[in-house]
Amino acid sequence: MIFKKISIIILFSFFICSNIVSQNIEYSKALAKTYGIIRYFQPTKTSQQLDWESLAIYSAYEISKAKTKQELVGALQQVFYPISPYIIIDFIPNTVLPAYQKKNFSYYKHTGAGLDAYIPNNVPKEYKPYFSEIITKNVDSLDKNLSQTIHQEIAEGIFLHYSVCIPTEKEPTKEGKKVFETFNKKIKTFHKKEFRKVAKIKHIRKYKRNPFFPSFYQVGYVVQLWNIAYYFNPYLDKKVWEIALEKYLKTALASEYLLNHYENLQIMASDMNDSHARAISSMLTTMPLVAFGISKSSPLIYTKLVEGKIMVDVSEDKFVKKGDVIKQINGKTIDELTNQKLMYAVGASQKAKMNNAGSRFLEEISARATDTLTIGRFNQQDTTVILKTQKNIFLLKPKNEQPFIKNLNNNICYIDVCDRRFSMEKAKAFIIANKDAKGFIFDVRSYPNFSSDELLAFFSTKPLEGLEMVTPVITSPMLANDTLSTTETAIYKVESIQSKAKVVCLSSSYTYSYPETWLGTVKKNKIGIIIGEATAGTNGDVVMVNNTKIFGLWFTGLIVKMNGQRTHGIGILPDIEISPTIDGIRKGKDEVLERAIEYLNNNK
Repeated sequence: MIFKKISIIILFSFFICSNIVSQNIEYSKALAKTYGIIRYFQPTKTSQQLDWESLAIYSAYEISKAKTKQELVGALQQVFYPISPYIIIDFIPNTVLPAYQKKNFSYYKHTGAGLDAYIPNNVPKEYKPYFSEIITKNVDSLDKNLSQTIHQEIAEGIFLHYSVCIPTEKEPTKEGKKVFETFNKKIKTFHKKEFRKVAKIKHIRKYKRNPFFPSFYQVGYVVQLWNIAYYFNPYLDKKVWEIALEKYLKTALASEYLLNHYENLQIMASDMNDSHARAISSMLTTMPLVAFGISKSSPLIYTKLVEGKIMVDVSEDKFVKKGDVIKQINGKTIDELTNQKLMYAVGASQKAKMNNAGSRFLEEISARATDTLTIGRFNQQDTTVILKTQKNIFLLKPKNEQPFIKNLNNNICYIDVCDRRFSMEKAKAFIIANKDAKGFIFDVRSYPNFSSDELLAFFSTKPLEGLEMVTPVITSPMLANDTLSTTETAIYKVESIQSKAKVVCLSSSYTYSYPETWLGTVKKNKIGIIIGEATAGTNGDVVMVNNTKIFGLWFTGLIVKMNGQRTHGIGILPDIEISPTIDGIRKGKDEVLERAIEYLNNNK
């Protein structure tokens, strides 16, 4: 009987706790949706001057105190009405907004990531891929799509009513300025006070690898970064992203530790299906790396995925050789570790994510003398070795000691445009000196020199067209990102000296971003063939949103098309498909390069 009562109490408690968690998630989702609308589609004077990072933290704290839906609505009104008086939050599905007796109305026009994109100082002023502006129009010339009232359900039975066009405001009165300054100071003071708690070294010492990080702080950053991706990542499936918000908020509300939140944001980046996506931390320079669970040491080994296996590609450990296949790390099988790594791996396709995971297997190896690697070698039994590490959090990068330009047999020329020693001046001189060669092989299996695609102009008698770069223009949450998008296509001028040599480019499934423009230009203009693997399918400028105190997010900002078709998640497809093999690598062969030489020798 006693056991039965205890069981009932436990079940009842579990039911209550589950309801509280579900309620907290629902209320936080309402905050996230409201925050994004006010931030990006209400160009009030106060909105433009507000500290939005502080508001996210403060509003998450206020929402966390709400116990009922009435209290939730009250908290949302208390936070957002001072920013925009042109919205209504209530329990009525179709509340009518007041009719404003104004001649002019204003709305935001976001080009790219707009308000939150960080543009590095070294980017030329005339090149602005991301900016926002406020458009003002007469009431009679407003687009109906922009002036209509939008009724959005932000939680079950709770609605946000707004229009992206608001009455054009004059400068606030002295009294209005004072009210705003008081509100802005309040949220900034709250953020500053809480940030001091988060950043205190004593918390790091107390929690060691996982310092204190309150859940309302975590919710605040999820709200900010989720909205940035939701409105400005042009490749997101918004329905899927809305569902994913619950997952991120659930993790944020379940823990009060920094590492958990960092991992949560890494999963968010992975879910974008974008090789450019990254969760970053501006605190890495101010807090010990141990706070984020990042090893201060790493082995002298670089791995990659070959034939579905984790293979050693570069090694300076005398007991580990190039071509060794890793089977276990510290007793854990590769299959176990793969499932774990894929949660955080980035890429526009499953293949790209597997590649990313395959290069990160040894990141968390520490300086312990017990770290072991079980490896498989050709015609040998599996071997277990103790790893050596170096004091560096970054993995060893492959070195290429071969010249980046060279003459191969049978009048074939080779240029590695990805070599760190690449020189445009030397490459051009090499092409001119060998303009009568049978063929040129351009190695584009990594990241090329930024301007090296100019070399293609030597092999065409007419100007070349690059890929189409589409910058999304966002004016309303109800319109598709590319409704008003602008498109630019690079034009490559013809060189005065022309070569009639055949062109072959080498590609890899690890190739993404600018080199895809390189290879896409070759394919689009039909000036040569591509041999190797399909590229990773992620191209376009990187949006950097890292102007917050703790965390930021990177992702692809432009839509890239070839002949009108998107390349994201598809990549640039090779004309002749061939992949490296473990056997070939062990024998010191470059099978992709060998196939290119064979093609040029057999095609006159």
